[in-house]
Amino acid sequence: MSEDSASIIRTKSIYLLAQIGGEAVGKLMDALQNDRSEIARLNIATAVSSIGKSSVSGLEDIVKFSGDWWLRASAIDALGDIGELESDSILLLVECLSDESAQVRRNAIYALGTVTPEDSEAVPALILSTKDEHSFVRINALQALIRIYRSTKQNGQNYSEIIAAYQNALKDKDNRVVEYAQHYFKLI
Repeated sequence: MSEDSASIIRTKSIYLLAQIGGEAVGKLMDALQNDRSEIARLNIATAVSSIGKSSVSGLEDIVKFSGDWWLRASAIDALGDIGELESDSILLLVECLSDESAQVRRNAIYALGTVTPEDSEAVPALILSTKDEHSFVRINALQALIRIYRSTKQNGQNYSEIIAAYQNALKDKDNRVVEYAQHYFKLI
């Protein structure tokens, strides 16, 4: 069997396990942590997120205990794809905003922009992330904040701190950050 055929079979197997649902979470988590193929691990993370809430605990364990930044970032991405999360999961994502890996911080920001409820403690941490040393992290923070601002604005919530973060980002030293800040600021 060719390597391409084996890869196709492995990918199909991953998605079949995801269709089984909660019973398959343990096997998928094991594969996510131990498969040598990065492509397979990406497919596994996607499959795990499609299972939904029954995979949250395993993903949280990976985020908390893995020494592999790539694995933590993938697990965080899957958490963001799941959607509505409990407050403990949101707090874990907020903690990840101080991770040593910029990719982990970036994925945590993106996930928070997707799952954060309007009364979340995540907003101040996201505002702080608009000052991260990495421009792509700052840009993701601006994107997450605009999502939160727009969803909460409909509910009458006023986040003047978010507007102030955008005003500060308009003065960023990186032209890309300024460009994104200008674009998102128009959406407020």
